[in-house]
Amino acid sequence: MSAALALAIEEMQKRFPKLRVIEAVNQKVIKTLWNRFTKKQLAAKPRVRVYLNLIKTGKTDEYAVFSILHKNKVMVHAYFVELENCTFFVNEKIRDKVLKTKRTVHAWVEGDLVNYSQVPSTLKGRFKHIVSYNPFKGPNFYDVKTGEKVEEGKTVLMFKRAAHVL
Repeated sequence: MSAALALAIEEMQKRFPKLRVIEAVNQKVIKTLWNRFTKKQLAAKPRVRVYLNLIKTGKTDEYAVFSILHKNKVMVHAYFVELENCTFFVNEKIRDKVLKTKRTVHAWVEGDLVNYSQVPSTLKGRFKHIVSYNPFKGPNFYDVKTGEKVEEGKTVLMFKRAAHVL
């Protein structure tokens, strides 16, 4: 195990004592996809797609793992993602297949990548909307409190299985 990996895992265990459930996922995420973005790419705020990775997340609500795609390639997995100028997408054809049989990626948030973290986030604050998506509740992203359809957001923070619009 590398020193960076050991430090990251140690920090996560300090911040989250109930980490036994997700520890194997943390090691795999950090080990396999440490960082495929160069500093130049991040400085340019690349246009990316972000979706909740249900396989890596499992059934936990506290530690959601998001996959970040750039040019249709998974660049990194992260626990926290910050995007600007975002649009929420749902592919209707694939959603219909999901409702009938197979579970697959068909909804994502597209925006300019500002920041991401591979350490679980414990942010708290006031957000304009907390946005979620469930293919069985409806064909689009919705505000958790009001149930209204949400299509875009200026700044979006993604953590804990939801998108938080500032």
